[in-house]
Amino acid sequence: LEAQARNDWSSILPPQNNSYFYPGLSATWIASNSLELPDVFNFLKLRTSWADVGRPGPRYFSNVNLGVSASGSGFIVSPPSDLPPMDDNFVPNLKPERKREYEVGLETYLFTNQRLGVDFSYYTSNTYNQIMSVTAPPGLGVNNIRMNAGDVANSGWELALKTKPIFGRDYKWNIDFTFASSKTKVQELDGNLSALTLWSSNGLNAVAEVGGEYGLIYQQQGWQHYINPSDENDPNNGKRIVKNDGTMYNYSSSSSKMVGKLLPDVTGGMFSSFVYKNLKLVVNMDYSFGAFFISEGETYMMAAGVLEETLKYRDQETGGIAYHLNESGQKMAGENPGGGATYYDGVLLDGVLPNGEINDKVVSAQDYYYNSYFSNGFYPEDRLFKSDYIALRNV
Repeated sequence: LEAQARNDWSSILPPQNNSYFYPGLSATWIASNSLELPDVFNFLKLRTSWADVGRPGPRYFSNVNLGVSASGSGFIVSPPSDLPPMDDNFVPNLKPERKREYEVGLETYLFTNQRLGVDFSYYTSNTYNQIMSVTAPPGLGVNNIRMNAGDVANSGWELALKTKPIFGRDYKWNIDFTFASSKTKVQELDGNLSALTLWSSNGLNAVAEVGGEYGLIYQQQGWQHYINPSDENDPNNGKRIVKNDGTMYNYSSSSSKMVGKLLPDVTGGMFSSFVYKNLKLVVNMDYSFGAFFISEGETYMMAAGVLEETLKYRDQETGGIAYHLNESGQKMAGENPGGGATYYDGVLLDGVLPNGEINDKVVSAQDYYYNSYFSNGFYPEDRLFKSDYIALRNV
C-alpha cells in the first residue's frame, strides 16, 4: 500500500486559486503468496490505484498581455488579442486544471518457466477545468477568450501477452504482444459552448462536441442533391447537382457530415527475441487502426494530374468520351462531323444541372481535376485517408 500527496502554489493563478492539492493512493496484492492456487499459476498479482494531478497552465496565461512595438523614438502599446480569464465583475478567476484517474489491473504468469504471461489494465479518467483559449464571439474586440473550459472523460484498457514458445538450454524464443484501446468523450464545455473547434482547414473541421467523441472530423461542404419542389415523383430527385459549366459537382456550405476522427480505435505492437547460444535476434513491430488524416499534397497532386488516379478519362481506354469544338469554341459531345479534330479526354459527370435537366456538358479531364480538387476551395472527402498501419520498427 502506497500513498502520496503534493501541494503546489503557482503565480500563474490568481491568489484565491493559486494553491492546489493532489493526492494519490495505490494498492498491490500478490495473491500467489497468500493463497493456495492451482499449479498452473506461477504468479498472480492484483493492483488498483487512484490519483489526482493538477497544473496551472502556461506562464502569463492569466495576464493582460499588451503588444509593444517601436515607432520612431518611442513605442506603441496595442491592446491584447486575447481576453484573460475573469468573471463578470472583471475579477481574475482562472482555476488549476485537474485530472482524476482510477485503474485496476492484474498480472499473472502461467505454467512452468512462466511460459505465458498476462498483464491487463482498465482505467478511467476525467480531466476537468481544462485551461484553453476559445474563439471569441464576433464584435468582442479580441480573437480569443482564455478560460477553464472542458470536462473530458477517457476510458480504456491495455493488454500484454508474454509468451515463450521455445525454452531450452541453447534455444529461447520470447514473443510479446500488446493491445490497447481507449475512448475520449467530451462531457462538458464552459458556459453555452456545445462544441469547440480544434482546427479547421478548407472545409474540414476537427471538433470536440459535448456528448461526442473527442476529435471527430466534419466536412462542412457536401454534395448538393436535386429536389423538384413541385414534383416529388420527378425521376431526377436525389441526383447530384453539377455546376452549370459541367466541371465539378455543386457543394453546399451548410452541410455537416462526420467523415473521420483523429484518435485511433486500437494500438499495439509485437516484440520478439530469438536466442541461440550467444546469438540474439530481435524484431519489433507496432500498429494503429481507426484514425484518419488529410493529405493536402495529394489534393494538389490530383488537381495537377500527376497521380496515377488521374489517368482516368485521359483517353478512350481509361473512360474518356469523344468531343469536339464547334465554331464558337464550345465543347460538344461526339466526334467532329466535319472531319476536324476530335478529342477523347472528355468527362460527362452523372447528375443534373441546377435547373433539373440532365447534365450534357462535356469538359476535359484537365478541367475536371483542376476544378474538383483545387479551385473548389476545400478538401474533397476522398482526400481523407485512414492512417491504419503495421510498421516494422527495427530488426
